[in-house]
Amino acid sequence: MTLQRLCLTLIGLALLFGILLVPVRAQDAIAHAVLFYSPTCPHYHVVLTEVLPPLQTRYADRLQILTIDVSTPDGLALYETAMKVFQVPTHRQGVPALFFGQTHLVGSLEIPRYLPTLVEDTLAAGGNG
Repeated sequence: MTLQRLCLTLIGLALLFGILLVPVRAQDAIAHAVLFYSPTCPHYHVVLTEVLPPLQTRYADRLQILTIDVSTPDGLALYETAMKVFQVPTHRQGVPALFFGQTHLVGSLEIPRYLPTLVEDTLAAGGNG
């Protein structure tokens, strides 16, 4: 593994675990998530065009989603590391995969079903930073 890939992996893991996120006041609450995707995945395009826009419009900068393209070597390395760290069972591995705190959502059915409530609850609780 190159030094650059190692650094990217460590940064990605830090973001997944919230290490780099600074605690915020309740009125400045931010909901953070990490979304792994493949640009060729039709399920990702559903999430990208139908699910995220209304949430981004409603919450603006209070919802921050780091997107990681698994079709790149570094993105794939981060994805594989996340699957191991979060002990995601093989049958639950796929993209789009969204990590929201300790919650793992996968696909164009789970993400739209659960993400809006997760965001709302997280912001009401002061954010997940």
